[in-house]
Amino acid sequence: MGAGARLAAERDRWPDRWRMADLEIEEEAVLELLRDDEELFTVVPGLRSRPDDGEHQVLVVVTDRRVVVVGRAKDDTLGLRIVDVTQCSSSAPRTERRLVHDGGHLTLDVDDESIARMWAHIDRRDGTGEPLPA
Repeated sequence: MGAGARLAAERDRWPDRWRMADLEIEEEAVLELLRDDEELFTVVPGLRSRPDDGEHQVLVVVTDRRVVVVGRAKDDTLGLRIVDVTQCSSSAPRTERRLVHDGGHLTLDVDDESIARMWAHIDRRDGTGEPLPA
């Protein structure tokens, strides 16, 4: 399955409020940031909240190589904020929906099954970007 089809399949799993959200710019950025040989595993919507930037919708992107948070900034002239969280994702608490992130918080706003699937993909990684052997 190609990255565009995977992204569409992931979006179909999201709650209705997220399916209707204006995330086209973020979704386009997800597809653009993928390297030619990088595989998209899952995409989970959430909210990033920072004291200096307010609250914004974001996408948490998990590939076979990295974990990235893609979202808009308060000032539209700054473009998208794309933050690689690969290193810190390995130590993030798996039981929390609200995680410390980039001077604020990231709230995962989907069902438990989607969150568990996201963590399972992250946990398959060993820091080299390669999935761990089964």
